[in-house]
Amino acid sequence: MPRTERLTRRFPVATSDAAHRQLRRFADRTGLDPDRALTFILENLGDLEQEVRFQHRLQLYVARHGQTAGD
Repeated sequence: MPRTERLTRRFPVATSDAAHRQLRRFADRTGLDPDRALTFILENLGDLEQEVRFQHRLQLYVARHGQTAGD
């Protein structure tokens, strides 16, 4: 039987339509609900950050949208 991990932390998230569609696609492909899909992505962010393509895309995104932490 699969282990059930309680999702105890909740926070409001604002995303673009494109980001939300990508999250839904990822969730559908993996058979996870969107909350668990986002949890997986965030829990494995360190591994994802090591990918060269990810770093490049992140740089482009920051250049286009700026760093707005805390908005």
